[in-house]
Amino acid sequence: MAEGCAGEVNAGAPAIEVRGLTHRFGSSTVLDGIDLSIGTGLVYGFLGRNGAGKTTLIRSLLGLLAPAAGEIRLLGTPVSGGRTPADLWRHVGYLVEGPGLYPTLTVQDHLAVAARYRELSPAAIDRIVDQLGLGPFSHVAARALSLGNRQRLGLALALVHRPRLVVLDEPVNGLDPAGVVEVRQLIRGLADEGVTVFMSSHLIAEVARLADRVGVIHTGRLVDELDASQLGGPRRLVSTFRSADAARCALAALRAEHIDAALSGADPATTVESIDPAALGAPDRVARIIVGAGAPPTSLTVEHVDLEGLFLDLTREVAA
Repeated sequence: MAEGCAGEVNAGAPAIEVRGLTHRFGSSTVLDGIDLSIGTGLVYGFLGRNGAGKTTLIRSLLGLLAPAAGEIRLLGTPVSGGRTPADLWRHVGYLVEGPGLYPTLTVQDHLAVAARYRELSPAAIDRIVDQLGLGPFSHVAARALSLGNRQRLGLALALVHRPRLVVLDEPVNGLDPAGVVEVRQLIRGLADEGVTVFMSSHLIAEVARLADRVGVIHTGRLVDELDASQLGGPRRLVSTFRSADAARCALAALRAEHIDAALSGADPATTVESIDPAALGAPDRVARIIVGAGAPPTSLTVEHVDLEGLFLDLTREVAA
């Protein structure tokens, strides 16, 4: 809870709730009926290709864009551009599209302005400076900071008031490997304290490490949501063949043995994939079935599918 909060938000509501969110730029639909419900104390990863609608959704969440249709609630409070209750932002922190810094102001100056605006004590500044390792740079002007330390300052400004919900766009941008680890630990620690973190990033491996749930957006639509149990990477059995006819023959033989499988890859498909436990648990049996059907494979492997693979598969499928 932020210091100096005058009002309360709905403690029992989802941290983020979106219903039917649609946004258009001219005749182009950028968001197409997005529905989201994100509980409290979660790290929610948000993935999408360039132009998929990530930034538009984030800006809509923060009341910076007015959608064509749909509803947004943060911590139970409706977000509607300039009509959003001002007290909501005492409970929300954000870093979007890089920190907006004043070149001549020092780290300490930036945080002092934020503390004055948010009615925070000097102790709040000391806490966040220590938390993000900004002490050696307290009296350095923003224009003289490295990209990584500018990002640290942006995170400090997003977190100085101890918000209940944090929206972060590319939070580890510009950080060295040690800094990435520090921010990873910081984000995980926030969630452990009950703070909800909505995090958009192109670093899929970081999202996989941190997120409790992941949403994938493509061409303006939320195409899937994955929970933590799926982020470690499911397995699939992949068989490749010299011809599409052989692949179809193998597929028919597997299905005749009640093993669920499907064709995949280019058209005409020469690959058969299965996530059926009956296949994953007995690849030798699969080999015997397809060889016996007159369709010997050129390869047969059990593959581990990581979040990157799932993301590429999901966005390819929708684009096809």
